[in-house]
Amino acid sequence: MIAEASQEISPVAPLELKADRVSARGRTLTIVVFICVFVLLVLTFGWIGARRINIFFSSRGDQAMQLQDFQAARSDYTWAIRLDRSDAHAYLNRGYALQNLNNDERALRDFSRYNDLRPAETSGYLARAASELRLGRTEAAIADFSAAIAHDTSSAMGYAGRARAYADLGKWQPAADDMSAALRISPSQAGYWIDRARYFGQLGQLDRGLADADNALALALDSDKVPMLSTRAELRERKGNLAGALADLDLAIAQPKPSAALYARRAAYYDRRGDDTHALADYQRAAQLDSTLEWVQTKLGLLYARRGDLAAADASLSRAIALTFRDSAAYQRRAEVRLAAGRYDDALADIQRALDFTPSSAVVFLTRARLYHATGKLADANADASRAIELDGARAPAYLERARIARDLGQRSMAFQDLDRAIQIDPAYASAHVERAALYASQQSYDAAIADYPAPRKISRAPPGQMRPRQMDSSSWVCWRRRRAMASWRCAASIRRWRWAPATRACLPRAGACWPTRGSSRPARPIWITRWRYDPTMRRPCWPAGESILSWAATMRRSAISRARWRWRRVTPPRCSHARATIASAQTSSWR
Repeated sequence: MIAEASQEISPVAPLELKADRVSARGRTLTIVVFICVFVLLVLTFGWIGARRINIFFSSRGDQAMQLQDFQAARSDYTWAIRLDRSDAHAYLNRGYALQNLNNDERALRDFSRYNDLRPAETSGYLARAASELRLGRTEAAIADFSAAIAHDTSSAMGYAGRARAYADLGKWQPAADDMSAALRISPSQAGYWIDRARYFGQLGQLDRGLADADNALALALDSDKVPMLSTRAELRERKGNLAGALADLDLAIAQPKPSAALYARRAAYYDRRGDDTHALADYQRAAQLDSTLEWVQTKLGLLYARRGDLAAADASLSRAIALTFRDSAAYQRRAEVRLAAGRYDDALADIQRALDFTPSSAVVFLTRARLYHATGKLADANADASRAIELDGARAPAYLERARIARDLGQRSMAFQDLDRAIQIDPAYASAHVERAALYASQQSYDAAIADYPAPRKISRAPPGQMRPRQMDSSSWVCWRRRRAMASWRCAASIRRWRWAPATRACLPRAGACWPTRGSSRPARPIWITRWRYDPTMRRPCWPAGESILSWAATMRRSAISRARWRWRRVTPPRCSHARATIASAQTSSWR
């Protein structure tokens, strides 16, 4: 039997598995790297997408600017800026859009940001200067225009803009110099020529201004000629070419769809020339075309008042007040009209309203002084006249009014003092001279009275096609000699009154008088009294001068005095009416 051998089996040792050891630090770094790569990819694609979106909004904003849809352009440029804070183009154009929306304050911030991004470009300085000029910050605008010129000496817009800024400050010579520099760079700009024409006009260089206006009209398009024609008309009028000035205004109005401002401009021309009829027609036409022009309503009211139509004047001035509710001068003007119409309560209400707006206005206190004087409240009138003098000591009408009040109070010495002061302030103030002459005549101081009455002017025929100014209505300067007195009176019969003015009817020449010195061959002293222009403050007629002379002659018992009574024949304007003189026998008695 085989015996089984017992063998001892030894256990097998397990195999050791070895792997790479990975540290926690390395694992973290790997994760971070992957995240960074992912973020960079996202940012890259985001930047590319944002840039494309920025370009999209910027392009859409440019299209809106071309269509003049400035609100949409502003919104689009805002989105473009949000996507790219360094987009200088979007900042500049958004500033332009804000300018067109009259939001210059916000436009200034955009232009300043553009200048920070592109400091070497002149566009931002020019745009910011334009906004500053519109906001009234003229000095800052001049600084920006100068910066633009410093960056680009060939910038015609920089020189032209600075010239207009200087003009706003009233510095006409620097304005003309800068505009000349702009014209040397860009001589084909009609706007530059007409601007320099205005500056030369302010400097009194009318010939150079007219030459520039002609150049501007030669370069301008027909649609741009209207304001240039108005400027040339003004220069021609100042030069004395009245026919040319009127032709320019007529040509401007003949353009399609003339504006109310053009009719008003021509009306102002007629008004300055004394042609009330045509001025009234043009002012009325301007008011029909645009009833919101406050200055036209004001001019229309003043013209109605001058013609004696106080009701129409009150209506026009009331419309002007409705357009400028807080204008103290408008209430003061209507108070003057209502005072002339005898509506004292309404006039006082207007004066109180004016004082509410301007409690320290010398003109308003003077108007109330006249109102109190007219209603017999002399103490209140004197107080208001004195208050007007305290507020403005250089106002001659205030002294004249206080002198009239003092005269009515019997204070002649005070009246003389105020009249002397008024004449000292304005030696050519006819009303004060006439008032003082009347006081001298009341004291039988005829020599002083005669010396105070305004001297007559020599009459001269108007050039063909030229209307006579209102202040030369009728007068004569006739040198009298004793042996030629009768011939001079006959010569005076040929004097023509060039224009009928109803407002001066009460002050037509009543008489002419002379007193040839006995046995003397020197020219005697003539006196022809007339009203040069209707003056509401000159309440008394002017013929007391003739009475003073005749009274003086009768007192001194000099030689005979020739006298003529004037008869005026009214005709339809603008035809002339003739003065006829009737020779009366010599008399030494006082004026009848």
